[in-house]
Amino acid sequence: MVKRLFLIVSIAVLAVSCESEYQTTLVDQENFIDKYIASQFADNTVIRNEGVNRVIIKEGSGPTIEKGDQVSFYYVGYVLTAQGPSMIFTADETTVTIGEGDLIKGLDIGLVGARKGEESCLIFTADYGYGKNSVNIVPETSALFFQTVVKYVQKNKN
Repeated sequence: MVKRLFLIVSIAVLAVSCESEYQTTLVDQENFIDKYIASQFADNTVIRNEGVNRVIIKEGSGPTIEKGDQVSFYYVGYVLTAQGPSMIFTADETTVTIGEGDLIKGLDIGLVGARKGEESCLIFTADYGYGKNSVNIVPETSALFFQTVVKYVQKNKN
């Protein structure tokens, strides 16, 4: 009984320690992202939406993207490291409905407010990407950087 109790307490302490370490990593990533944006995009408009940074490279036109809208866009994804973005994947044109969970949280949130033709960079912590998971060639707990170009926006008719 004592051994079992010791094992349960040990597992609980380890879980709390790992979560605390993850939270510290997220705070460090947020600070790094803020400094990175200030040094690389000082002349650009930066929109912060629910923890996601959208750096506008080229303004778009027309109605803004809202949850429920169908959006077609191109993207190139990077892991954001201390040396800067490191390319990990590219994509052809992708069409999704915003807010339905078809994208990682950072893209879903980051595209809200963009317009057709907008070119932007979406930059966010691991919490808005893959979290503590390693996915394909993306290492666990990675901050991510996406270059996006919105091709069209179809407004939700509801």
